Amino acid sequence: MIARHLIALLLLLTVAAALPAVASEPAPAGPSVEEQWQQIPAEERALLLKAYHRFQGLDAAERDRVLRNFRRWQTLSPKERRFIRNNFERFRKMPPWRRRAILHRYRAWQKLEPAERAALRARFRELKQMNPVKRKRLLRKYRKWKRRQ
Repeated sequence: MIARHLIALLLLLTVAAALPAVASEPAPAGPSVEEQWQQIPAEERALLLKAYHRFQGLDAAERDRVLRNFRRWQTLSPKERRFIRNNFERFRKMPPWRRRAILHRYRAWQKLEPAERAALRARFRELKQMNPVKRKRLLRKYRKWKRRQ
């Protein structure tokens, strides 16, 4: 819930700051931005303001990256967004040592060349399609080998 408000606030404030002041048609009837802001609980408003100030403190490249990710998020279907939120929640609930291990592997993955990534994806698909008994045996051998390294 907070994420939605944060994204909306960031977008609103960024766009408002970027646009020149011009006369426009009157806004349709409904609560004003100020009224909507007042409807958000005080604790949530404080979090939003803190996040907004943090966003404004980013350099231009980082702000662009945040806004690019925001636009990409908007293009996702509700099912894809739900999938991402669920995975993030699972990640958040993991013990710190497990999260660090996952982030370490992710950073290593990012450093791989595209051809290496493609080869690993192909091997992973092979592993997933493998007979479960054979896969279990292979993974056991791999873990045993990994311990010796």
